Amino acid sequence: EVWRGREVNLHPASLESFAPHLGTWLPAWYSASRLVVPKSQQLLSAIALAAPHLKVDTAWRFNAELRGASVDVVDYGLAVRRSGNTELVVLGDAPLPTSSSGGEPYLEVCLDERGLDISDGANDFGIGVTACDPTDIDKLGTVAVEVPQSWVIDFSRTRVTLSHNDTDVARGSGDLCSGALQEGARIGLRVTSKGAVEVFVDGILREHLVPPDHLRVPTGTPLFAVLDLWGRSLKISRTLNEYPRP
Repeated sequence: EVWRGREVNLHPASLESFAPHLGTWLPAWYSASRLVVPKSQQLLSAIALAAPHLKVDTAWRFNAELRGASVDVVDYGLAVRRSGNTELVVLGDAPLPTSSSGGEPYLEVCLDERGLDISDGANDFGIGVTACDPTDIDKLGTVAVEVPQSWVIDFSRTRVTLSHNDTDVARGSGDLCSGALQEGARIGLRVTSKGAVEVFVDGILREHLVPPDHLRVPTGTPLFAVLDLWGRSLKISRTLNEYPRP
């Protein structure tokens, strides 16, 4: 009864040690509201067989197979570090979570380390989503906006811009720009039920970008994280937040 109605999150670091004890722990979690585990087909299959009634969600991690040459996946897939100045794109390996209340996909990362600017100063950092399953992508582009079926927020000195498939489709008001990208800041992106994109800093809504109707983000479709460590970003990590939290 300890876990009744509670959410259980399995940290990636414990994945290997947990597997042999699956049969012992699962009965204790039968009454949990849900079990959140890292992407592991072997683990998911085992849970589905042993506890088919248990609600299980997959927590996305940075995809070690779909990353640029200058991106290192670290901390069990929960963070990435820049090791060079080119090919700085990385994708998530599982769909973004949706909050139980609104059902709107939310992506949030922390800017753990910032360094010298490797850009021309025009753009700094990109965060977005793709509706294309990473397993269907043969080759990443050199920048985030080249990822197929993607919607990416780029931060510049004066504003943020939303691009779709390497074409600008919405511009921010100017209230948010690269100056907000401070070390330790949490940058969040939420796709609304109408296919617009909202940008958050430390859980506070800062921009609402609405593309033309035919270029909006599809709703009801799995969306995967797209990150670009261009600019001053040295290391970023994903947070566990599934909705904006100040």
